[in-house]
Amino acid sequence: MFTGLEYIYAVYKAASFSKAAEELHISQPSLSANVKRVEKRLGYDIFDRTTKPISLTEFGQEYMKTAERLLDLENSFEEFVSDYSGLNAGKLRLGGSSFFSALILPKIMAKFHKLYPKVSLMLLEETTHNLEVALQEGQIDLMLDNSELDENVFERAKFAEDYLLLAVPKSFAINQKLASYQLTHWDIREQTWLSEQVEPVPLVYFKDEHFVLLNKDNDTGQRAYNLCQQAYFKPKVMIEVEQQLTAYHIVSLGMGISFLGNALVSRIAKTNEVIYYKLAGPDVERSIYFYWKRDRYKTKAMEYFIQNAIQLNNHTMV
Repeated sequence: MFTGLEYIYAVYKAASFSKAAEELHISQPSLSANVKRVEKRLGYDIFDRTTKPISLTEFGQEYMKTAERLLDLENSFEEFVSDYSGLNAGKLRLGGSSFFSALILPKIMAKFHKLYPKVSLMLLEETTHNLEVALQEGQIDLMLDNSELDENVFERAKFAEDYLLLAVPKSFAINQKLASYQLTHWDIREQTWLSEQVEPVPLVYFKDEHFVLLNKDNDTGQRAYNLCQQAYFKPKVMIEVEQQLTAYHIVSLGMGISFLGNALVSRIAKTNEVIYYKLAGPDVERSIYFYWKRDRYKTKAMEYFIQNAIQLNNHTMV
């Protein structure tokens, strides 16, 4: 019943016969003919060709639900076979936001590739929301993130702790009044700022300044708004962004204040254009996790990647 599924699934994912034909490296007429043969055998149309982009019919939606379950089973079995081969084959699909994809995952991937060179690695860089969807749909195997995902849907392994800092452009006059609270890049990299002797800055001092915040759908953004609310003021937001790295670059250009995790700050190049401050409050500390879909087969590649990541982090992360 699912003979020719590869053609149907390619058209479904591409929402286009022409794009799917390119990805399959066959002609569009050949692809259309193969799809028509499947539909004729089933007795119903899978695709509604009158819409743009092409969409599934009601019958097609039910067909695709079952087809995706079959593909998940096939992928799980392929991964099982890969385990038996001693990681001499197979693939591992990873996901992370721009920060994790640029500054954390590549180093872990390099170490893993050195140990298991025959395992193919893929990295998807996306927003947290899109990565969560990709993980749930089986498009990626592991996701590294600092958000709290639904434990009924995902399992996780703790990678590291992360603490929010306040990042302020050096040019802002407010810095002149708060010299005793300021942290150096060295303080953050070497973790000396975590000492109880280092006082957190009262956030209320910055209530009249302009902020660059991540949107509230992002864990960092939600925590930033919570911290301001706990300091009894509403931040003057000049711009909202989706990624910490973007916020950092805007701060370094002197445009506004932002909240950044020490995991990021400790890994970026030192700059004299940004001053950092320790913060206090229940929303300052959070964990970074590797997530995978609950109840799916956890491959040796996934397990070994997480183990190597944690070992590497214990030696390099501040």
